[in-house]
Amino acid sequence: MQPESALKGDAGSLTRRKMNMEKISKQNLKALESIKRIIEIEEERDVTLDQTLDRVLSHYRTHVPFG
Repeated sequence: MQPESALKGDAGSLTRRKMNMEKISKQNLKALESIKRIIEIEEERDVTLDQTLDRVLSHYRTHVPFG
């Protein structure tokens, strides 16, 4: 597995994401951690919670209609 530090983005985006992570409910955080474990097993590499959240939100934006 790749080290988590090799997968992190720039410092500005990490600060903004960290602030968003503080607003996530405990229930949603547990769900993100579960999804993170699945990604790590499937892709055989470490990912951060920020990366997991980005993927979940990207999927949501693509597949959930607005309007």
